[in-house]
Amino acid sequence: MGDLIYRENQFIYTEQGKERPLLDCGDYLSNKSRISMHCLEDQDIYTLPDLLTDIRKQGPCRGNDAFAAALIDVLLAARLIRTSQPVRILEYGCLGGKFSYYLASIAGAFCEASSLVCACDRMDMEWMEQVADVKKLPRVSFLAGDYGDLPLQKGYFDIILINGTVDFVDPCKVVSDALRLASDDGILLCYTDASPLLEGVFKLFFEKDKREDYEISAFARLMCAKAEDQSWTPWEEKQGFEKNAEKHLRQAQDLLMGDTKDGRELAGMLNILKQDAKTAAATGRVGLKLRLQEQKEKLMDCERRKRP
Repeated sequence: MGDLIYRENQFIYTEQGKERPLLDCGDYLSNKSRISMHCLEDQDIYTLPDLLTDIRKQGPCRGNDAFAAALIDVLLAARLIRTSQPVRILEYGCLGGKFSYYLASIAGAFCEASSLVCACDRMDMEWMEQVADVKKLPRVSFLAGDYGDLPLQKGYFDIILINGTVDFVDPCKVVSDALRLASDDGILLCYTDASPLLEGVFKLFFEKDKREDYEISAFARLMCAKAEDQSWTPWEEKQGFEKNAEKHLRQAQDLLMGDTKDGRELAGMLNILKQDAKTAAATGRVGLKLRLQEQKEKLMDCERRKRP
């Protein structure tokens, strides 16, 4: 499990003895915002560390959610210091409005002309109660719409938080829709809380070297990636994943039944079935995943028998 500490003007994420600086409040030249990152000893100025500390103390989240909220605000602050211009933020799934409080607090503090859209698949009175407690609000609005097909402008948002405290029925459509709504240089944050399917889907869209992972607990994780670094597009949108997986299963069966079984051909088909099984698992196709794994094991047995 990771931790977030503030030391020597830096917010640092620590995990298993390793440290990762997230926000350097001593790097004054990087700050293009209206919030001071430091003050002199004889000055009484509200600084960025003060802001982040106060939001964390006054916010509604507790436990793992509080840790996640603090990480989110630090990661957002690291981006918001780069500009004095408004930013456009989307909270994809705002159940209860707890994370909305933190997003609104940080966005409004940096620039009240910034906008925050909080989307939910139903009306939520709790959301209004949480947002009402924010001291300095940005331009905030609530949107009721269907997850996976929000009626919002393509490429509009600079920052999108996929709120995994919501039990999304189809996480693949949610991540795909979030990417549709993100600007070319936008970033996506994905918080998963006891939601392995959402975590698997996000990892499918963004490979390990294209995302940042932060462990909140054994069952919760915060992941961050640039929209431009998307490494996978749902096969449903291109040519139909299930159709291709079925074709690969038939090809593997033909390979097993053939007289000659070239080692390179076997290895190539194993890699294809491995990727198909990973995609099937991430998109919730359990039956197809089991069939792919079974065929993969048969190919592996065949490959082992061919070894000298």
